[in-house]
Amino acid sequence: MTDDDARVRRLAANEAIARQVNEQVEQLGERWNTPDEPLELLCECSRAECMQRLHVSLADYRAVRDNDARFMLVDDHVNEEIERRVDRVGDATVVEKFGPGREVAVATA
Repeated sequence: MTDDDARVRRLAANEAIARQVNEQVEQLGERWNTPDEPLELLCECSRAECMQRLHVSLADYRAVRDNDARFMLVDDHVNEEIERRVDRVGDATVVEKFGPGREVAVATA
């Protein structure tokens, strides 16, 4: 594995941690929110220090989660070296991982 591959995998792992937190928020949202009511989620970017919030409906959240390689980010946090923009839901930009980061995203889903 090259140094670049290791770095990309580490960045993808950072995003997977935020996704795990958001999955717990989704479980709570199932109990308390209507399908169109926005959930307050963490930005799922690769920046370990990021604490920005996103607002996405439960229905949109589930649609994004149907693809293990997709994440929801603040648009300015998209890292075009490891992901590409594919959609927009609520106030989130949806990205899809490619390359070694995709492998990590799918394995940690």
